[in-house]
Amino acid sequence: MKETKIIFNADDLGMSTHTDNEILSAANCGLIQSASISVVNGLDHDQFKKFLNLKYPLELGLHINLTQGKPLSHSFKIARLIDNNLVFKSAIELLSDEENLKEEVLYVEMKAQLEKFVQLSGQKPNHIDSHQHYTYLSPIAFSAFLRLANSENIKIRSPLPFINELRLKRFVDSVKERYGISIPFSSEKQAQKLQNIFTSLYIKLRTVDCLTEIPNKIDLENNINFSADIEVICHPQNLYDKEKLKLLYQSKVR
Repeated sequence: MKETKIIFNADDLGMSTHTDNEILSAANCGLIQSASISVVNGLDHDQFKKFLNLKYPLELGLHINLTQGKPLSHSFKIARLIDNNLVFKSAIELLSDEENLKEEVLYVEMKAQLEKFVQLSGQKPNHIDSHQHYTYLSPIAFSAFLRLANSENIKIRSPLPFINELRLKRFVDSVKERYGISIPFSSEKQAQKLQNIFTSLYIKLRTVDCLTEIPNKIDLENNINFSADIEVICHPQNLYDKEKLKLLYQSKVR
C-alpha cells in the first residue's frame, strides 16, 4: 500500500519580490517541500534560477493564473479574459461572464503558461494548481484545467477538501448576495472527473499544535477515499503578523 505523504506547498511564487523572498526563506529552512510558480508578469530565466539553487530543493509546480496580471497569449485569442488594460479580469468578473466563455480560450492561456514553465525549467511541472481557485469555481475553466492535466499527465489539486458542500454553499450564497452572480458549480459532479490528483486542505496557523489537526481535517473534509498525497496549502508571504511567522520557524514544526 502506498504511503501517504503530507506536502507543504507554497502558492504564488513568482508573483512579487516580497512573495519570493518569504517563500524562499521558508524553503531554505526546510519548512516547505513544494511551491507553485506563476509564470505571468514577465518571469524570466534569471528569476527562475533562484528557485532552483536552494539548500533544500523544492518540487516546483505551475500556478495557473487567469485572474491577476498580464496573460502570455495574444490578446485577440483570449479577449474575453482581459480588460481594456490587457490584464486579466478578476475572478468575480470572469464568473459573471461564465456563459460567454469558451473552454478553448481558457485552454489556450493555460497551455501557454505550461509551455512557459517548460521553457524556463527544462521540464514539466511536478503539479499544476490554480490562482485564487478560479478553475475550481468555474465549470468551464475546470474542464479546460482537467484537459491540460490529463493530456500532459500532470497531477492537480483536488477541489473537494476546501470546496466541500458546506463551504461551497457559503461561498455561492455570499457571491450571490454581494455581486448578484449565481455560480453553477457542483463539487460532487466535478469530483467524478478527477483522475490524477492531490488532496488539499487549509490549516489556520494559530499555534504549532494546529498542525496536529491535519489527520482530523482529512477525516472530516475528505469524504471520498482518494489514493493520494495530502497537500497543505500555505502562503508564507501573507504572515505579516510576526508572532505567526515565528511559529513556522520553531523546530517542532519541522
